[in-house]
Amino acid sequence: MLRMKRYILYVLALLFCKSAVNQNLTSLNFLPQEEFFINPAIAGTNTQIPLTFIARQQWLGFGKKAPRVFNLSLHGIKEVYGMGIKLISERYGNTTETSSSLAYAYHINTGSGSPKVSIGAAIKAVQFTIDESQFNYFDADDPILIKGKESALVPNIDLGLLAYTDQFSVGISVNQLLASTIKIGSEENKQQRSFHIHGNYQFKVENYVLKPSLFVHYPNTSKISFSTGIELMYNQTLSGGIYYRNTKDIVFLLLYRLNNYQVGYSYNYTTGVLRNFQSGSHEIFLGMLLKSNTKPKSLI
Repeated sequence: MLRMKRYILYVLALLFCKSAVNQNLTSLNFLPQEEFFINPAIAGTNTQIPLTFIARQQWLGFGKKAPRVFNLSLHGIKEVYGMGIKLISERYGNTTETSSSLAYAYHINTGSGSPKVSIGAAIKAVQFTIDESQFNYFDADDPILIKGKESALVPNIDLGLLAYTDQFSVGISVNQLLASTIKIGSEENKQQRSFHIHGNYQFKVENYVLKPSLFVHYPNTSKISFSTGIELMYNQTLSGGIYYRNTKDIVFLLLYRLNNYQVGYSYNYTTGVLRNFQSGSHEIFLGMLLKSNTKPKSLI
């Protein structure tokens, strides 16, 4: 039975690896805290300067080649101009995707009592690397095989729009607008252009803040996926939440804030077919506010 599991894991990992260059952005568990991950219009929406690091290990028990993600971002605002940088590293099997992006957002004050509007764009460079040197092939002389490491560097653009107040925000974005062609070896693949809609609302009652959120993701070559859930924060320090994804995942998260520092942990459990071969995914969140002249618009 164990041998059969290992064989199934290998086949799944191989198929996942081969299609990695067509994958869209990974859905982070801490996406409600890091909407900048999918929408450049988020740059500058916080009156402080958030520095965020997220590490995700997916499918624990799947093996050393299980998907993993690292995200590092920083953004702030001066007058009405938001700016930010973002570094992302994703690995799927023997395929690695590394991207760096520079974001700019223009914030429009629509009047007293009305939401502000942010229009954002990001330019980015994405490098794909495939290492097939560890694979065992049925036909090792096939010329289509890479048999080593090969890389490709492509440009791309993200666009975003956001309406926000201290109490709610609603945004829409398109990632990988150029749908760049990636040529590695003799194979060509195109990045998937993807669309996102996201929103949240904060209900404040004494020392508690209740925050429901919704995220919708539409890759133009796949089915729509979504996640929805709710978080509860107490006394602006401790918050916990639960989210459901229509990919048959249930997400639990816990976040603690002390002064200008934040630390969080999240776990997501899958109820789909892969539940028999792995024990869930884990995610760590580290955050720091580099400027504390004023209160941030949102703490969760």
